[in-house]
Amino acid sequence: MGQTLALAADTVITPGDELHDSAVLVRQGVVVDIVPKDGVPGGYDLEDLGDAIIAPGFVDSHIHGIAGYDTMDGVAESIHGIAAELVKFGVTAFSPSTSSHEIEHVAEAILACDYASKHPRPGARILRMHLEGPFIAPDYIGAQPADYVLPPSVSVARGLIDVALNRIAIMTLAPELPGADEVIRYFVQQGITVSAGHTAAGYSEVLRAVELGLNHSTHTFNAMSQLSRREPGTVGAVLDSPRIIA
Repeated sequence: MGQTLALAADTVITPGDELHDSAVLVRQGVVVDIVPKDGVPGGYDLEDLGDAIIAPGFVDSHIHGIAGYDTMDGVAESIHGIAAELVKFGVTAFSPSTSSHEIEHVAEAILACDYASKHPRPGARILRMHLEGPFIAPDYIGAQPADYVLPPSVSVARGLIDVALNRIAIMTLAPELPGADEVIRYFVQQGITVSAGHTAAGYSEVLRAVELGLNHSTHTFNAMSQLSRREPGTVGAVLDSPRIIA
């Protein structure tokens, strides 16, 4: 990419508007302005993309892998492979997501993501990670490996934090499980978003967890207690609470 580039297209989507016949001005990799296509200032290399749509890149906060690459491969090459594939679909940043496994194997995945992020290659930007499990409900494991599900434990959580080198952004757990309250508090104290997922929690149990700092929901409606006529369940709490991001 040149130092000064004008990307023109029939449609440009911004956070507040939809523009037509416009050009995005980029200087040294940074968007500096959006102007009419026929008003590109001198000094910019104009590239007209025709009927394409220019829009902000997508951010994927929960992805385990793509095209045969998986975060749980535990190697930086796989993380770079995910990054290279995602940009083909407009995803420009992502949180590599783990699944329940032996803690040592999860640690390998964390270290692989850390290395890949510090040695970037062309592709989507590698953000901090999403740990999905192992503190999940046995009856709501979904596609998670059942053999590696663990009860919530601050000591296990502390071990993950020690390995993670500030690489964890989101932790998915089942807030109704014994010991979950202490784990939620611990992760929140570490600045990590705690998310309800793979959970049998009832409505009141989720709201109690919200008071402890839980504020997110993982693949809402999937692998969680459902909205019913006598118990709103996790789904009901997620949809009802303004403090939870679904």
